[in-house]
Amino acid sequence: MREGFIATCKRCGAPHSLALLDATAPCAHCRAVDPLEDNAQARVEQAAEKVCRLAHRAQQQERTRDERSGELGLMAAAFAIPSWLLFGGIALAMVYSEKPERLSLWDLLHTEQIADGNTAATGAVLAWWLLFLIIAGVELSLFTVFASLFYLRKPFEPPKALPPLDAQSPPRCHLCGAGLTSHGLTRRCRHCGTNNLVDGRSFDAQITAMHEQLSVIDHAVDERSAIAGSAADKVVMASAFYPITLLLALPLGLLIVPRSAPELLPALAALGALVALSILAWLSRWKSHARHLSDSALGSNLRIKGRAYVVSGRIDATAATIAGAQSLAIASPLHNEGAQLAVDLWDNYGVQGVRAFELRPGGVPYAPDPAIALATLSLQSPQGPATAQATQEPSPRIFTSVLNTGAVPTWTLHPLALAPEDLLLV
Repeated sequence: MREGFIATCKRCGAPHSLALLDATAPCAHCRAVDPLEDNAQARVEQAAEKVCRLAHRAQQQERTRDERSGELGLMAAAFAIPSWLLFGGIALAMVYSEKPERLSLWDLLHTEQIADGNTAATGAVLAWWLLFLIIAGVELSLFTVFASLFYLRKPFEPPKALPPLDAQSPPRCHLCGAGLTSHGLTRRCRHCGTNNLVDGRSFDAQITAMHEQLSVIDHAVDERSAIAGSAADKVVMASAFYPITLLLALPLGLLIVPRSAPELLPALAALGALVALSILAWLSRWKSHARHLSDSALGSNLRIKGRAYVVSGRIDATAATIAGAQSLAIASPLHNEGAQLAVDLWDNYGVQGVRAFELRPGGVPYAPDPAIALATLSLQSPQGPATAQATQEPSPRIFTSVLNTGAVPTWTLHPLALAPEDLLLV
């Protein structure tokens, strides 16, 4: 299977295909293990970092959309519920004061009355319309909110995938060039996690196109945020003013239709069905995002500055923190290139941050020191859970053996400077 973009082998000059987030393969013609010129290899590494940043931005775009839809729901509830409690409560009190005492609310809905000048009959018709409008208004409020939430969670249309390099190869990811081996019209890349909608493009052309991708994604984020904000305002206002509007429209309704109308009850059932469908549709688009990298399952793939890693374990502080972190994911290099890392990426209301450490084996042996506190840790790995202790210092030392004087740490954590866009959970 051929995938990626086309470069030229420095040994034999033959075309060489490469995926930006994959290890450089040997040349298919001369089998050279280093087919790229030094400057080309450096460009590949730079491009891999840019791919991760673009994919991170796309994931951030989805999180922004979901956060906006969550804010919309909270705002609608904050405005609509008090409005319904106040005005809906007034309307319901009027229903009980006007309806005949012998009738329950269910019987009232199914009773036909004509306002013919008789006080009791007019009161029954008023009670019927009040009850009908309360039920219809609540259903309409729910439908408006959940239909808007469904709209705001509408997936962004992914860019088109690149064509295959030959008849035997699959289409390629529009961003990193990896082969899209899955099926369906929309395919998720196994390397960078971006979606693709199923022309050849050279490696140099793809590097240039990445700047366009960044602009497109930024524009889409701004546009979607503006749409979400406008929709939120409209939904909140509509939900809050439904009960007021219905109460104001009641006298006009009585003049036009001066009788109860049980034949309209199927409309309530139909509106209730629409509410149920809007809730189900909204739930179908619900996706949970890992708010912390350390929440990810063992075996999850991630990219750090373009390099492939796998979550091989987790470090949890049970009663304190370790270098300010409650939990860290252990990231092991997928191709045995580089050191193990301990990282966490969190996202609190759109504010992202990273804690990162390089896990170096060994370190300064343990010596009791009253100035250095200890933290109890829980370690998770494919071999099973274990307990450990760590020193509370800028470069914490983790001990999995019995903590005696002279004990050698299993790891020493050295702080590492990373930005949120340097990490990509695939």
